[in-house]
Amino acid sequence: MSKGFVNSIPLSLNNILYVFMDNLIRHESLITKTLYDNRKVSYDSWLNYAYALLIVAGSDGEVSKPEMDWLIKEFSESIGSPEDFTEKIKAFDFEKGDLSEILTKIELDNDLNLKKLFLYDAIKMSFADDDYSEKEKEAVEKAAELLGVPAFFTRAIEGAINTERSISVIRKSIFEVNSDDEEDLGIFIEGDQAIWQEVNDSIRQVFGIQQMSEEAKYNFGSALMMIAGADGEVSKPEKDWYLRNIAVPTNTSEKTIDKILALNLSLNDLEGLINKLKSDKNINFGRVLIYTAIKMSKADGRFTTEEKEAVEKAGKLLKVPKNVIESIHYLANTEENLIKLRTLLFRDEG
Repeated sequence: MSKGFVNSIPLSLNNILYVFMDNLIRHESLITKTLYDNRKVSYDSWLNYAYALLIVAGSDGEVSKPEMDWLIKEFSESIGSPEDFTEKIKAFDFEKGDLSEILTKIELDNDLNLKKLFLYDAIKMSFADDDYSEKEKEAVEKAAELLGVPAFFTRAIEGAINTERSISVIRKSIFEVNSDDEEDLGIFIEGDQAIWQEVNDSIRQVFGIQQMSEEAKYNFGSALMMIAGADGEVSKPEKDWYLRNIAVPTNTSEKTIDKILALNLSLNDLEGLINKLKSDKNINFGRVLIYTAIKMSKADGRFTTEEKEAVEKAGKLLKVPKNVIESIHYLANTEENLIKLRTLLFRDEG
């Protein structure tokens, strides 16, 4: 595998497999930044964007700590704001701010897509403290009216965010993630860009990726190839998914990667590979393997009967309960549908 492919993907040293399960994006301001990247956005415009978010989130009389943390840690950092940006946000008197005036200072260039994305960020920030109050909802509706965004878009965005939150609960339940471990979870955006953030030590321990030997990484990757190739071929999109989502973030060596990509499906046995993984007591991988196998198999837009049967076989070998496998299927499908919904909501209107 060429080093160019590896170097083309931005990575953090602490990236591990859990980020693939959180690929539905906890802070959608990253989408906003992606769209803004192709436009010249001034410092003042970003600052007024943040001020407007504060006015909406503070419409119930308070900008709570979780809301402010969202604005500083997720929004501000994601747009690469300068150091004084945070200080100005903290010093802003949201109670005296005029939403209609502030919105006119944001460089939205009459772009309906970016206006919807502002509303998305406003709702996300207001939800950060688990209390999307009526006054916050009214402020969002007012912002939508001022921006000329149809009311049904706001309702659709609220529905998408509620779905995200439900998915987060399902994901933590399936993978047995404690709420105390959630704060520093990394995130991953599916699509043209991979955006990574640090993941805390407790999550690393859950999935044991830091303890995986090269042999274990080879067996894990090969098992994925066997499942995705159960229909007779591991397609290019499936291989690319493996490279982007497994090989690179787990620092798998190029030698191991090359061996996995060159795997002869007819000369290998899924049961044997899984038994080798099961013998490694240092890793906890069963449900993660099932999840990633499903995601990888669907990467080419097809999830064949043979691939489904291979997933079921792997589940039995790993002794993953059938209801858990069904829940993982549901999770993957719901994530996929949510991504499609986002695509529709935030597609380029130009």
